[in-house]
Amino acid sequence: MTDKKILSSEEASEIVAKLGLEFAVVHNPAPLYPEIELYALAPKITAPQKELSAVILDLEGTMCSTQELKLHSLEHVVRSISGRNSKEDWKGLDPLIDHPNLFGISVSEATRYLVQRYHNFIKDEELKTAYLHSVLWTIILGRSQERRRDAVKSLEHLGLGEMLKDTKLEELRLQKEFNKYNSNVITSYFLHKYGSYLNLQNFENTVRAASEIFFQHYYQMLELISYGEASSLAEEISGDSQMPIIKAMPSVSLLFALVKGWLGEEVTYLFEEMSRELKAKSSQVYRISSEEDAKLKLKKLAEHFRLHPLKIAVVTSSAFYEADIILGELFHSVSSQIRKWKLPQEKKEMLIEKFTDYKNVVDVFTTSGDASKIRPKPHRDLYSVALSQLALPQNMFNRILGFENTENGIIALRASGLGLVAAVPYNLNGRHDFSPAAFVLPGGITEAVLNYNLFISL
Repeated sequence: MTDKKILSSEEASEIVAKLGLEFAVVHNPAPLYPEIELYALAPKITAPQKELSAVILDLEGTMCSTQELKLHSLEHVVRSISGRNSKEDWKGLDPLIDHPNLFGISVSEATRYLVQRYHNFIKDEELKTAYLHSVLWTIILGRSQERRRDAVKSLEHLGLGEMLKDTKLEELRLQKEFNKYNSNVITSYFLHKYGSYLNLQNFENTVRAASEIFFQHYYQMLELISYGEASSLAEEISGDSQMPIIKAMPSVSLLFALVKGWLGEEVTYLFEEMSRELKAKSSQVYRISSEEDAKLKLKKLAEHFRLHPLKIAVVTSSAFYEADIILGELFHSVSSQIRKWKLPQEKKEMLIEKFTDYKNVVDVFTTSGDASKIRPKPHRDLYSVALSQLALPQNMFNRILGFENTENGIIALRASGLGLVAAVPYNLNGRHDFSPAAFVLPGGITEAVLNYNLFISL
């Protein structure tokens, strides 16, 4: 490699040719320069490894599902900007048409889709009222400083910078005065005083306003969860208070307990449940010829991790405030799962104690605040930060197993230097191209454990 810092296109092409056999074309959002970037992708690793040192996972979609919360918030956006607040006015998002277009993408992309699809529904006054209500809640009551900063930037961008200087707004913020009894009156006050300056005439500004409406509703629900109101929220969303509001993906709890070396030979008690789960996916996914052999491999795997436990890294494009609540609720859900495991009581109590706090299990937790928010996946930034925090040298990257559930996430993992990357599709992301992954596992993490021995040769 040359020591020169400025190269001609011919010199650069010679270096690029030496970086790898596959490259990802990553499009930057405007106004970032250049329009596209090329990322060399680490070679795929498809052969079993002698040993692993770490496992790295995406949070939402890979470890857990927040789809009920997000769908509820996205539907709230359409209802609030159209005034169609009841099921009689509008039956809601179409599971066949809308749902496949709303997952595995950013919030701005999802709201852009909704604004395009339902533009005939939008009423200017409803949009202005819903937007102002959302930013007022975020600035006055919101507990996330990052979200508050974003709401302030949004007001400035949409022509309401003067509103931020209003002494009444500062007074309300200091008194935390914005509740179900006075929020409509407060919103009307600011709408009357500043509404004429609100610039929502072009498409991108409408999308920006719709995104603020989404985040306010979503974060308000997260706050309810953090206050222990998950069951009442589940009742509101689905009519079932027992529905886990943050759903753990199959075998995530087992994966964590397994790679931390906490299961031992008792892991075979869980084989029946794992086997049943994998068969339910598809008879083609279940590739175990002998249950006894499979149990023996599982037992060896548990013993291997008892002697050589792995580090665990969790990566998300969400802000820490949001991700911290989600991960905490996920571990609450996992503890409930462990209580039902067919394990000796002493073992269950030990595991439940471990899973009381995700910090006992997760070694590295990387969120959007650790990298630039304007360079989300497929940019490699978040995964590169996580890898640096794992403190493993580059020549050990082949011993890190990555799980992702989106095309962008898989590209980001391989662009960060990982070749042992497994795609774990779920029901709402079938439109993604998973070919960049070394393995595509429709049976998810359960398939990785039972069929592939977590890609370790023992």
